[in-house]
Amino acid sequence: MFYNSLEIKIRRSLLTSLLLGGIVAHVPTMSHARNGFIPHYVGAEGMVGGAGTACPLDATSTIANPAALGKLNSHFIFNIGLIYQDQHLNTSRSVIGNPIGQQKNQIRFIFPLTLGANVRFNEKWALGFMATGGGGAIRYNDSVTNPGGLVPPNGGFNKQTVNTVTLTATTLSYSPTPSQSYGISLLVATSIFKSDMAMPNGTQVTGRLSSDMVYGAGTRIGGIWDLNRCITLGASVATPVYSQTHKKYDQLFGAHSFQIPATARLGITWHISPATDFSFDLKELFYGYSKWVHRGQGWKNQFIILTGVMHRFNENFTAGIGYNYGKTPIRNDKVIYNALSIPLDEHHLSGGIRYTFDNKKTELFLMGYYIPHKKMTDNGQGFPFGLSKGIEIDNTSSGLEVGVKYNF
Repeated sequence: MFYNSLEIKIRRSLLTSLLLGGIVAHVPTMSHARNGFIPHYVGAEGMVGGAGTACPLDATSTIANPAALGKLNSHFIFNIGLIYQDQHLNTSRSVIGNPIGQQKNQIRFIFPLTLGANVRFNEKWALGFMATGGGGAIRYNDSVTNPGGLVPPNGGFNKQTVNTVTLTATTLSYSPTPSQSYGISLLVATSIFKSDMAMPNGTQVTGRLSSDMVYGAGTRIGGIWDLNRCITLGASVATPVYSQTHKKYDQLFGAHSFQIPATARLGITWHISPATDFSFDLKELFYGYSKWVHRGQGWKNQFIILTGVMHRFNENFTAGIGYNYGKTPIRNDKVIYNALSIPLDEHHLSGGIRYTFDNKKTELFLMGYYIPHKKMTDNGQGFPFGLSKGIEIDNTSSGLEVGVKYNF
């Protein structure tokens, strides 16, 4: 009887993963607020600023630590959000810039989607799936560059770049004892890229805004340990997600394929009381080893601090608040190369509430975040003869997300 029940659970879990994977593959999803182009949180972790390495909240926590499933019951979660990004470009002070003045990113609203599921086979084994989005989206009304203020302008391109990234994780978790859990995830990603970027010779890139989709794969491993009743420790590492080359845009990237960078995380959760948890995470995103963004746009590794506190007021109501900081992965001499990406999210303030009802079977989430204004100016040292000096990009962002979790 046990083996028949286990077989049924495995089949259901695999079927759920296949169905969710099929849905995600056909519904491209854009990102939340980002560390570079990686979401700073997914799922309910917005309640603690993304500090989920040692604080698992739902199946999407496997984006931080695949061992999370060993600490969770069987459930399904679905989140959808609304992001407002207020981003600007001003190249009028540069010799090669467009004298039109400040331009606003016309892609102002993004609707991120996150979903996941976890199935517990028994006290030791669990299998889960999650999916989320990343990337970036920029579109201006006029060209980034127009040297000498040519009339008419030197081409109706160099105005738009969109990279829609979807990342899924199919995870197996094992808990040899109630105080420890280990997990491994198969990471599968897609990148749908399109751009009308200008090449150094002034012509438009050959892709000419045609969408180019590639696939990639990687893996993540992690562990969670309850050191005592007050302290939980978590750690995880992930390989790069190695992908195919965007062949339509080989002028831009050459032989360098799209890659989600390797990641390392270490986290600790202090259970201050039975109702209050304080979480603190350290994370490194190895953009500097990802040739796709390092050589083309000058991105460097990004070190990130994540922290948050969550308090359960009663059996039904929980609230949390968090903070995330990661210095932008670009330098002042590379602003011109990031005018069509604007990776300026640094300070992230987030928080949320959770309400449980229906005998704890159903949970509702409401989360929000705010990213303060950040501006960078090109110093001209990364472009021949300093011609890019004076180019400015700036960013402010905010968002809301609602979700539902059903425990079964």
